[in-house]
Amino acid sequence: MMTFLAELNGLELWATNIGNAYLEAYTKEKVAIVVGPEFGPLQGHTLIVSRALYGLRLSEKMWHQRFSACLEEEGFFPCKAEPDIWMRPTADGSSYEYVGVYVDNLAMAMKDPQAFVDKLIKVYKFKLKGTGPLEFHLGCDFYRDEHGVLCMHPKKYIDRHYGFGETLSWRAGALSLHLNVSPTTTLTMKGLHQHNNLSQIFGPTQENLNLFSISSGFS
Repeated sequence: MMTFLAELNGLELWATNIGNAYLEAYTKEKVAIVVGPEFGPLQGHTLIVSRALYGLRLSEKMWHQRFSACLEEEGFFPCKAEPDIWMRPTADGSSYEYVGVYVDNLAMAMKDPQAFVDKLIKVYKFKLKGTGPLEFHLGCDFYRDEHGVLCMHPKKYIDRHYGFGETLSWRAGALSLHLNVSPTTTLTMKGLHQHNNLSQIFGPTQENLNLFSISSGFS
């Protein structure tokens, strides 16, 4: 929905990732450690943990509160339907700008995303990586087809985890995955293993195969 609104209102779509996000927040938990030789002359000392270390019970909550406060300072407020999508009016009041937050992954639909990114770096001192126009986000590729239409599909994710080959095409209605496979194409053992797992998940019935079908024919 956010990408649709961005296209509708002529907004730029960007993405970025906040490095070491949890460590940008302070913890309210009472945690202490006895440090080892890697701390040099402090070896054997008991140190109190002040940052929201990964693995602590409240770390995700503390990071969420930290970043929410930053967004509120920039004039954003959470969407009523999805509180991790933040919005604010554009400068000319013609539409809204959006920031979609998934832990430390951000998708931005804005008139000037570079200015917002600069504030995250200079004002809030966040360490960003993978910043730029939206190309890959949360397992999905984003690209424009030959007509300039914005498209998305998880090709890289499926190739990485299932080893299924080069070309994927998604059909509306039933979720069908078709492979363009030449006679010389070799399906890896990992791909075969994942194929078997999918068959077990969705079951061998024709109804389930219609829901998620895998074929080696040309689409």
